[in-house]
Amino acid sequence: VSDESRIALTKQLEGIALEHEREVHDLKRRHAEELVLQEARCEEKIAERYNRRIKEIYDEVQDAQEKVVMTKAEEAAEFAARAEHLERLLEEERGMRNQMRMEHLEELNRVRETAETDKQRVRAECQAQAEETLMQYQRLASETVERAREER
Repeated sequence: VSDESRIALTKQLEGIALEHEREVHDLKRRHAEELVLQEARCEEKIAERYNRRIKEIYDEVQDAQEKVVMTKAEEAAEFAARAEHLERLLEEERGMRNQMRMEHLEELNRVRETAETDKQRVRAECQAQAEETLMQYQRLASETVERAREER
């Protein structure tokens, strides 16, 4: 093979090698781009899953919190109703105690009045009885004095 053929072959080989290098470079570049795209898609999917899981957890936590809040609100309403009921009972008890106190005072005053009336009546009766007894003794004494005079 002549030098010219060899040179032409060498140039042709160099051209093929250069073309091959370009193709390899293009393939590597496309492969790298494809890897970057796959990596980006994979990251997007991971981010979507992560965001979806975060939303699920957030929703679960929010539901749990709402349940706790509702339970606590119900308990608070129940305690408030109990407190209101106890306050009403306490007010009723105070009212009944005051009423009973007033009734007892009224009864005590009636008993005092009755005792005073009875005391005055008994005094009057005792006075009348004492006066009657005194009159009997005076009559007896007068009769005794008269009998003694008559006997003298």
